[in-house]
Amino acid sequence: MNWNQIPNAECYGVAVFLAGKWKIVDQNIPANTTTYTSPKLRPGKTYKMMIGAKVNGKWDLTNVNSRILHRYYQVTCLYTP
Repeated sequence: MNWNQIPNAECYGVAVFLAGKWKIVDQNIPANTTTYTSPKLRPGKTYKMMIGAKVNGKWDLTNVNSRILHRYYQVTCLYTP
């Protein structure tokens, strides 16, 4: 998945909605990165995900509902051993 860079972001975090709750899957994505590929999500499943930014040492949670990616991501297998 990808997103637009947030001004003054120190890093990004990604959460996924699983079993009725939001679960953080990564919160150490560098500020110059605007894409994320999760090794934890299973191929063939669809997920609801959200991006957050850490600004001035705090996680910016304003307008959280607008950050939820309302499109669902279908995870595909990019590598098969």
